[in-house]
Amino acid sequence: MPVLLVALMLLAACVRRPDGVQSDDRMLPVVTDMQLAEAYVRNRSYGSDNDSLRRSLVAGVLKKHDMTREEYDTTMNWYARNFDAYRDLNKRVRDELIRRQREITKKAGNESGMRKGLSPDLWPYPRMAMISPRSGSDVLRFSTPVSDVQPGMSVVWKMRLRSNASLRMLFGTEYSDGTVAYMTQESRMDRQQEMTLQTDSARHATRLFGYISVNDRSALPLWMDSIRLETRPFDPSTYYRISSQRGSARSVVAKPVESK
Repeated sequence: MPVLLVALMLLAACVRRPDGVQSDDRMLPVVTDMQLAEAYVRNRSYGSDNDSLRRSLVAGVLKKHDMTREEYDTTMNWYARNFDAYRDLNKRVRDELIRRQREITKKAGNESGMRKGLSPDLWPYPRMAMISPRSGSDVLRFSTPVSDVQPGMSVVWKMRLRSNASLRMLFGTEYSDGTVAYMTQESRMDRQQEMTLQTDSARHATRLFGYISVNDRSALPLWMDSIRLETRPFDPSTYYRISSQRGSARSVVAKPVESK
């Protein structure tokens, strides 16, 4: 009886896929690109027609891999009834995403090394700034044009405070099509402040802007140093962060930072 049971299990594992069901090897790049496309649609924050965009991206992925919609749907329906097979495919998809991420990171590092004299730090102003009661404002603003921020990159705005203070920070980008994306953050009385802005993988950033607002003027004057704007390569595993940002079709103006 145990021998018969083992034989049946082996037979079940060797069942051939029905006609029309594609192999894992063929489905791997398709499902990988489909997941990236769906993540992009799901995390857009510009109020566009997501259904239309999703259909367009799906059609583009299928055309890229020379697969019909019938082949794709038939195979995905089969995976839905064969969870173990889909689990194995999904693991390979995760490995493929990691492999692509490493390739992008390596390429970005090589390109950075080739561009002699250029720094990944985009901050164009003095590394030190101050908000003072004499300035008549509890806000420090900056705005700088950019050209080296590729679509999908993230940008980290970081600094060190000389003293504890309750702050409200805004960090955003303007794209070549006129749209704007930004995020806000309340500080936690930390000396080290950092914000990470995820840029849209389908738009070109042309400007970075931000401001720091002091909630309690008794904390003034406030000194900041080691200010930096650092870029990071596109990372599919963290692209979801774009969903926490707000979008606007109207430009947001921020005055340049004042050097002290």
